[in-house]
Amino acid sequence: MANKLSNSQKILFEQNYSHVLKAVSMYYQDFYMAEEATQEAFLQAFKNINYL
Repeated sequence: MANKLSNSQKILFEQNYSHVLKAVSMYYQDFYMAEEATQEAFLQAFKNINYL
């Protein structure tokens, strides 16, 4: 079962997704790879939010 995002996490994601994607896109020539890496970055951040 997938964990649901808290309201704070949703806001953080929505406000920063495009900025992170833009930065990650500088490292990947393939947009879909950049998108996947961006999503993975958010997943890892939310998974480890207590350690940030």
